Amino acid sequence: MRRFFVDKIIPGTGFVSITGKEARHIRNVLRMKKGEMLILMDREGQSFEATIGAIHYKEVKVKINKSISPLPPSPISISSSGCKPSITICVIDDPGLNIDRQRRADQTN
Repeated sequence: MRRFFVDKIIPGTGFVSITGKEARHIRNVLRMKKGEMLILMDREGQSFEATIGAIHYKEVKVKINKSISPLPPSPISISSSGCKPSITICVIDDPGLNIDRQRRADQTN
């Protein structure tokens, strides 16, 4: 199910209007139709399953069906201690190493 971000969802109202880039993406890019389901998320971390009720030129109206429980926090943590990230590259400095392996393989055959 597709997910879309809106500024604020007030569950008691039953409907939410999606405008701007998100509405254009729903209408023109994804070509979603009335009755299709999607997930709405807001800045407060709320998520709701919703159904498209109407698609207009600059607005998509969706009906909120039910609240979705938040996902558990990711087990991966990223922290910034002020250090720059580093990358370690290992290089074989003996260019003849692979040739030597091939010669040994040829001798055993």
